[in-house]
Amino acid sequence: MNKQQEKQARLARRHRRVRGKISGTAARPRLCVTRSNSNMYVQIIDDVAHTTICGVSTLGEAFKASGKSGATVEGAAELGTIVGKLAQENGVTEVVFDRGGHLYHGRVKALADAAQQAEELHEGDSGPVRTHLSGNDRRIAHSPRDSAKKGCHPVQPTRGMNDHPQYQI
Repeated sequence: MNKQQEKQARLARRHRRVRGKISGTAARPRLCVTRSNSNMYVQIIDDVAHTTICGVSTLGEAFKASGKSGATVEGAAELGTIVGKLAQENGVTEVVFDRGGHLYHGRVKALADAAQQAEELHEGDSGPVRTHLSGNDRRIAHSPRDSAKKGCHPVQPTRGMNDHPQYQI
């Protein structure tokens, strides 16, 4: 195996590990991000029905009209805004974020934050798209109790072995 094949194998292994933990439903579909060096592709997928609700990429007309590059953080934020608006038009208010094996940093983080804060609400919508990061059990669904800790993503409490009902004496 050459170096490029090893990198792709590591990415595929990380993506399988993330996908083993998350799944999209009709109530909360999966927002899947695929990233290359020059472009990004985003789909909102219902894994139960095996359907793609909507999808957008940096190669589409909606993104090209913005005049930004798909290889930058600003371009990823613009793509997140576009997918957030498109999700609201399709009636999606919550998604599970699938980072696709990539680190939650840079372009991937900018896309997730922009999708969450797509501010233009359409008539009858309940609010902006809420993303739940399940890759490392991080959630970005900010609630009033999270406002005390600005800029941090609260980690859900985990149960220890002694807390499990099977192991209680």
